[in-house]
Amino acid sequence: MQLTTPTWIEEARHVIITGLTGCGKTYLAEALGLQACKMGYRVRKVRYRILFEEIRA
Repeated sequence: MQLTTPTWIEEARHVIITGLTGCGKTYLAEALGLQACKMGYRVRKVRYRILFEEIRA
């Protein structure tokens, strides 16, 4: 999957970023979000606990 083009967004594909503490997961996620915004997409950043609370509701 190529993350530098909006194809993954247009195809509604999910991106899962894993790694050790401090390896840059948040930085990468924010960079992807910023790039998506520059391409005209809306982005929402949510902490996982809040996301799970929203899913349960």
